[in-house]
Amino acid sequence: MYKVVEVQRLTSQVLRIFLEPGTEILKFLPGQFCFFRFGGKNISNESHPFTICSTPGQHLEIIVKDLGDYTHNLYKSLKPGNTALLEGPYGHFNFDQGMEKQVWIAGGVGVAPFISWLRKFDAEGFGEYEIDFHYCFHNRADAVYLEWFEEIQLKYEKFSFNPVCSEETGHLKAKNISNIHEKSIFICGPKKLRRVLLKDLKILRVPQQNIFFEDFDFV
Repeated sequence: MYKVVEVQRLTSQVLRIFLEPGTEILKFLPGQFCFFRFGGKNISNESHPFTICSTPGQHLEIIVKDLGDYTHNLYKSLKPGNTALLEGPYGHFNFDQGMEKQVWIAGGVGVAPFISWLRKFDAEGFGEYEIDFHYCFHNRADAVYLEWFEEIQLKYEKFSFNPVCSEETGHLKAKNISNIHEKSIFICGPKKLRRVLLKDLKILRVPQQNIFFEDFDFV
């Protein structure tokens, strides 16, 4: 059992939730997700999967986007003091599956696992990893953590951050990513984004074994 200790509305649709454990601390790998069942007034007793944004430790952090009835109600009604039952962790989306040179591509709240990974790198250093991070969103009002990503880029030479605002510059094109055949590619975001990128990567003849994504369409 966890308890909600803080709720922040980052945008008109995205909620950031901080939780602390009751008696047992969850053990997980950065990039994994759990099923959360929140308790409280006006909150449905449903279980939904959310990726953990924090790194392993006492507190948990997740982000939730208002995408349907359940998440819309959660955005409106969740408060500090509400409880959360967790099931998990699940998933195998982990940067250590890939080569040292990597491309990360996030769309919408698909940014969550990359936040967790980046926090691990910020705490422990990048070592031999070189990261080229592309964060795709429709407009600036939709984006989260932009300032933090920019701070990490200034702090580490091995981290390159490319915000892709479709309203301003159009959608990300795989052909415009430099040296893509020499890197592992990690994708997390809406199904449409993933389908387009996978199609483009196939046209570019990027080896299938270099491409990783989390099939997370049941949210």
